[in-house]
Amino acid sequence: MIKNLVFDMGRVLIDYDPDAILQMQGVLDPNDRKLLKVEIASSPLWPLMDWGHIDEKELEKLVLPKLPQRLHHAAHRYISHWNECLIVIDGMAELIARYHEMGYQIYLLSNASSRANDYFHTIPGHEYFSGTLFSADVQLVKPMPAIYETFLAKFSLQAEECVFIDDLPGNIAGGMTVGMQGLVFRGDVNALREQLDELLDIQ
Repeated sequence: MIKNLVFDMGRVLIDYDPDAILQMQGVLDPNDRKLLKVEIASSPLWPLMDWGHIDEKELEKLVLPKLPQRLHHAAHRYISHWNECLIVIDGMAELIARYHEMGYQIYLLSNASSRANDYFHTIPGHEYFSGTLFSADVQLVKPMPAIYETFLAKFSLQAEECVFIDDLPGNIAGGMTVGMQGLVFRGDVNALREQLDELLDIQ
């Protein structure tokens, strides 16, 4: 019997779009945005924050020497303040509230830096979550089976009582290796609600 709904954060609760974020932060030149994305958002250094191997300040020290001086402030704002330009997935907070009111426990399992603990409360629907686990805090990332096992142990949950919702099929597969059920979110909240209702046998 399913008792717990476990959500990813990026591209599930919020739409993480580096180009859109940089535009909102005032980087209007497409060539500047491209350079910042290459050296930061698409860099192999960025996932090291998800692993908890470096933090934002350390990433900045590694990135700034690769950029022209005029982009240093923009790089700092992107690295440490991108969350101030949150792009919310419309309807997701309402969906979460609906299942919370039905008695399901809501949790978060996300690949993110430890700084996510500081801004998660700004995401609509955060108040319905019973617990969160960010990859950097345990130095494990999805889809490693160990992060799902760590998540289940932290909140004393049974895998077979959990449904995991993520935008990446590989992350769903990782959860399934430890016994969780899963649904791939493809950007359509109504479709997700229909899938969940069917899985939970809600008439």
